[in-house]
Parts: sequence; structure tokens; C-alpha cells
Amino acid sequence: MTRNLAEHTISILVYNKPGVLSKVMSLITRRGFNMESVSAEKTTGDKTRIIVAVRADEQSLEQIQKQLYKIVDVLKVTPIDPEHRIIKELAFVKVKNASGSTSRTGNMELFQLVAVFGGEIVNATPSGFVFQVTGSRDKINSFLSLIPENLIVEIARTGIVAINKWPSTVE
Repeated sequence: MTRNLAEHTISILVYNKPGVLSKVMSLITRRGFNMESVSAEKTTGDKTRIIVAVRADEQSLEQIQKQLYKIVDVLKVTPIDPEHRIIKELAFVKVKNASGSTSRTGNMELFQLVAVFGGEIVNATPSGFVFQVTGSRDKINSFLSLIPENLIVEIARTGIVAINKWPSTVE
């Protein structure tokens, strides 16, 4: 039997206590799932929101959600609806100065590329630049694929953050 795996995003609201993130991650990995992305940040008061992207079938996803509620510090587990979500990722890309390199891409082409992708230059020195790009994982991957590998020094990515949109109809 072939499992129909898809990427699912789950929002998990937990009490902000030491070890809670580890318990959540352990629960998911013990069940044989690889997390595609994880991000966590304190929200309000004593709570933290963990956003996890995991590849699973519908039945397994439901099981993960039920199991998460068995962790004492988990307050709420909310699947992020792919049709009604806002989802972003941030990437910092440290790039060597292209002028004088053997690359066909010069600095002006890099700057144009950053502009096309709605990014910005957050650090510039004679040695190189740090670009910031935000958007979907696909957008960031596309941006990275267009920068010559020999110019990329380092990449730092946040993982996704996501939230369900407000309903568009009044109830």
C-alpha cells in the first residue's frame, strides 16, 4: 500500500517551559516523521507557538495531533489550512563581492536579482553582501538557485511561520 504523503503545517500552542519543544519534536520523530521545518517563538504571557511542517498522510497527521495533546504543556494544536493560510520564511544569504571574480554574475546583476525577489541588502562591505529575502519556501529556493554557488558563503533560514487567515465571510 502506497501512502499519500503531503506536507502539512501544524501550529502548536504550548506553555513556555524548558523541555517542551524537545518533547514535541521527540513525539513527532518517534513516529517516524521527518520535520521539513520548525520554528518557535514566545507569544503572549507564558506561551510559545511552535510551527511544524511535516510530511505525512491524513491518518498519520490526525494521530500526531491526538498524541500532541497527551503532552501536559500542550494547550492547542491547530492544523494550518493550505487553502486559507499566510505562510512565510526568511533567509539571509551571505554572498562574496562578485566584481573581480570569475563568476559571470556581477554585483549589479545580484542587486537586480534581490530587487526582483523583493529582498534587500542588509549588509554591504568590500568583501561582500548579506541579502534578506522573505516569502514562500519555493520563492526562496528560486532566489538561491539563481545565485552562482561559488559566490554563496553562508545561508541562514528561519523555517516557516504560518497562521490561518480570518474567514472572508461574516458569520
